[in-house]
Amino acid sequence: MKFIKFHKSLTIVLALLLVIFIVFFAYSEIIYNEKKDNKKVEKCEIALLTYGKIDSEYFNKIEKGVSLAAKTDKIKYKVFSVDDCGGSYEDTLKKVISVNPYVIIMPDESFAETLYNNQKKYEKINFILIGATPHNKDNTDSEVADNVMCVTYDDAESGFVAGYISVQNGYDNLAFVCNDDDERSIHYYYGFLQGANYAAALNTERKVKVTVYHKSKEDKSFTVKKIETSVQIIATSDDKVVKNLVQNSDLSKIPVLYLGDNKLNNKNVSGMIINDIPLSIQNAINTLYEEQEDADKKLNIDISNNTIMFEKYNDDFKKIDNDTINGISEKMKNKDIIVINDTSISIDELDVNSITYYDNKIIK
Repeated sequence: MKFIKFHKSLTIVLALLLVIFIVFFAYSEIIYNEKKDNKKVEKCEIALLTYGKIDSEYFNKIEKGVSLAAKTDKIKYKVFSVDDCGGSYEDTLKKVISVNPYVIIMPDESFAETLYNNQKKYEKINFILIGATPHNKDNTDSEVADNVMCVTYDDAESGFVAGYISVQNGYDNLAFVCNDDDERSIHYYYGFLQGANYAAALNTERKVKVTVYHKSKEDKSFTVKKIETSVQIIATSDDKVVKNLVQNSDLSKIPVLYLGDNKLNNKNVSGMIINDIPLSIQNAINTLYEEQEDADKKLNIDISNNTIMFEKYNDDFKKIDNDTINGISEKMKNKDIIVINDTSISIDELDVNSITYYDNKIIK
């Protein structure tokens, strides 16, 4: 009987010790993980957000701009991935806020709703949103708080530069291929007409003709064979059109001016209008640090399209240099040239009276 009582007592003691051990182990694990997490979230002044499915080439350009700015201002930056927080943008933001950075950089429109919901909650933190403005879930409302800087690119202005340099280089017979399913392409189209018109107005003796061709999923009639072989330059932002032009023996000889973010190695591409993303990001961060001592300064200044670039690959645009591009970009930046980017108005309302244009489908 004594043995049985002793055995029961020993069992109880061992059970209690086991419970104590489990509790102690669990507590130690929690403390360890907290220290581990705190160690992982290192302090930094610039927090750059990302996610697994973001275009790697695009993100590399952004990180390059951040790196250049960090080097200039002698500050530290760190990349935070949404994937590390289970894909939650909100949880990622909370994690980053715990580091207390000076500025958080959000790389694209996918962060617009999160910023819209949190920009005033974290008013002591500065935000830079690239390629968009903060908006609500259904995009019916947009607001840019005083602690937010938006780096946006106006495709109509890029189109303006393309039309302007085409005429300035001496081309009088231009073609533009517009993808009606792509909003950016339509903005390029509006800008292209205005740019060509502006350049033509500088020399009233010039007779500039622009023919616009449209393609869309609904309209199956478009083919590059419709483009007149007499045109001197073809401008477009559609990759497939560029590739199809190469395969056409007559049209492949016509120089192509490409507008967009993709690097095209097609032999018919003579030049590209692009936005210098690294430089625009660097400028945004440097501007932010230059103004940080001014407590009353709003961040949402207009820095859009101060870095339009033209890359040329042969002598088809030999009359165009960096000074030409910088000069026209500076005029747009200072509002000496106003480019209409509202595609809800008709082409007729653009008042492009210094050129003759033919369009089989006027966009309203």
